[in-house]
Amino acid sequence: LCLSVGSFLAGAPTDGIPKNWSGRIVITVWWMICMVMASMYTANLAAFLTVSRMEVEINSADDLIKQNEYIFGTVNASITEDLLIHSENEDLQNIAKQWNSKPTFAESIERM
Repeated sequence: LCLSVGSFLAGAPTDGIPKNWSGRIVITVWWMICMVMASMYTANLAAFLTVSRMEVEINSADDLIKQNEYIFGTVNASITEDLLIHSENEDLQNIAKQWNSKPTFAESIERM
């Protein structure tokens, strides 16, 4: 950071620092990019180390039927509801039997 500011303001030693303005601007931009990348890496590492991972226990339709932790459903008379009710797959029909359909999309969002 000191090198980039010094090269831009022409206050740093002249060893290896460009003398023209375009070179100084390139060095300044390069160091700023390096600083941003280092700060992004530090922030992502801190977030990764402090936040616990949530494990989703639902991997299939059968898992969804057996669990009691999550409430699920569809909007009443929607394509998804029609697809699940008239499906040939028995698991999807069981899902359709367990949910409570809401009449509007807004009510479904409020339920979540």
